[in-house]
Order: sequence, then C-alpha cells, then structure tokens
Amino acid sequence: MPGDADRALQYRYRAEELRAISASWMEDDARNMLERIARDYERMAFVLEQRADLGEQDPANFGSGGDTRQ
Repeated sequence: MPGDADRALQYRYRAEELRAISASWMEDDARNMLERIARDYERMAFVLEQRADLGEQDPANFGSGGDTRQ
C-alpha cells in the first residue's frame, strides 16, 4: 500500500494528465470540467503531502481536520 507521499505524486501526475487532455479539447465546458478535476487532484496531493510531512497516517484524519470516528 503506497504511503501518503507516493499517493500525492500519483495525484499530481493525474492532474498533469488531465491538463494535457483538456488543452486539446475545444468545448469550453468539458475543458473547464477537466481543469476543475485537475485542481481537485492538486488539493488532494497537497493534503497528503502535509500529512506526510507531519507523519500522520490515520485515514480518519484525511482532510477532516480531526478525528471523525464515533
């Protein structure tokens, strides 16, 4: 199972792929949608990189700002 830093790299690669694809599309709506998805991948990568820097590994804390278990 890949760690947070590895997954962050995968997400950044996917964002680059989507941007490359979107550059070739003529339809504005489709291009904008791909760009939004690419930005989402970048945000997910950022969160994972921050977690990796802090040494956090608990999936319950992913993007929630705290423990969400009940």
